[in-house]
Order: sequence, then C-alpha cells, then structure tokens
Amino acid sequence: MWEIDNSFQLISFLVSCGFGVIYCLLYDLLRAVRKVNEVSDATVFLQDIIYFFVISIATFMLLTALSNGEVRGYIIIGLLLGFLLCFCTFSKINLKILTLIFEKISFLGSKIVTLINTLIDAIWRFFNKTVEKIGKLLTNVKKIFKNLLKKSG
Repeated sequence: MWEIDNSFQLISFLVSCGFGVIYCLLYDLLRAVRKVNEVSDATVFLQDIIYFFVISIATFMLLTALSNGEVRGYIIIGLLLGFLLCFCTFSKINLKILTLIFEKISFLGSKIVTLINTLIDAIWRFFNKTVEKIGKLLTNVKKIFKNLLKKSG
C-alpha cells in the first residue's frame, strides 16, 4: 500500500507555485524586450516557441525532481496558479520596470555605439592623414634622390 506524505505534497505544490511565478517573470522579461524593440509577428511566434520549449524542459526537470517524473495534478495546478497569481498582480508593475530598464540600457547602448563610432572615425581620419603625410614625404625624398642622381650622373 502506498503511503502518501501530505507534507511533501504541500512542499511540492508550493515549489511548483514558485516555479509558476518564475515562469511568469521570465515571460515578462520577454515581453519587455518586445516592447522596447519592435519585432515582427514571426519573431514573436518564434520567441514564444523557444520560451515554451525552455519552460517544458524546466517543467520536466521539476517533475523529475518532485515526483520521479510522474505527472501530478497538484504540481501542474501549482504551476498554473503561481503563473496566474503573478500575472494578475505583480506582472504589470514588473513589465513597466523591466521596460524602463531596457529602454535605459538601449539608450545607453546607442550612446556607447555612437561614441565608439566617433572614436573609430577619428582614428581612421588620423590614420589617413598620417598615411598622406608619409606619402608626400616619400614623394619628396624620391624627388631629392632623383635630383641627386642627375647631378652626380
């Protein structure tokens, strides 16, 4: 006869609720990236497929750890409940915060790229001017040698 340990089931349920919250927060992260960067419907579809693939692997690992790979209803309900509770309560605030952070990172990144491009452009101009000066110097040295050879020859 099987002995059912209610305390372990409760702990498993609470752990699965926590994973549901984590899944929701990860999806908020994905949604914030989408808000900052305009993406096509095909990209959204592909991102969702990848997200659900990763979540499926994580859920399989969770089921393996909590119930030796057996699908237990209370674990699935815990995942859904955790996700829904987070989505209905904390998700809006989290999405706004993450979007703001990604906008600032994007702004800062664009400023850094502009600075790097300016530096590269300045280095390139300096290099071109130096090569031009060396070319003129070599042309003058060539003329001097030609004149010396004509006088000595």
